[in-house]
Amino acid sequence: PGVQQRFTTTPTEGQKRQYRMLDAIGKRYGVEFDIVDSIDSGAANAAYRMGGRRIVVAADAAEGAVVQAGVHELVHMLKSTDQAGYEVLQEVVLNHLTDGSGGFDLEYSVGQRIRMYAEGGVTLTREAAIEEIVAEAVPTFLTDEKAVAAFVQRDQTLAEKVRDFFVKF
Repeated sequence: PGVQQRFTTTPTEGQKRQYRMLDAIGKRYGVEFDIVDSIDSGAANAAYRMGGRRIVVAADAAEGAVVQAGVHELVHMLKSTDQAGYEVLQEVVLNHLTDGSGGFDLEYSVGQRIRMYAEGGVTLTREAAIEEIVAEAVPTFLTDEKAVAAFVQRDQTLAEKVRDFFVKF
């Protein structure tokens, strides 16, 4: 568990800090983060294969968002390993996004994801598009005190697990 350095480039100080954060998360939760130079020539920031405890993260992740890419994949891992827990997280995150204050349109966003993936030759179901939306939203969601309070009220144990994943480190 932790970070496995499988890259050949010299990391920046910012990347080193992000690798240390992922290493701490990985060691705490038994997840292996393989940091590689690039995934599919920059086509992806990270990847998770269903059922495993290994996440591959690209050192060249867009805008240097190595931790965000890892967190995104952790959401997919949560769905794979704890479907009920993921469903609670999905419900709370979607309620937060669609509460009316930000003008978020779920159906429009689902359609956007489906079209974007189709342009890359991938058929994305509505359910998979929603999973992508949730995974993208989690880091921002966790910075909203009201949203987190609602999540804790709904499922305190899951909220603590998610907090440990994304905030503690």
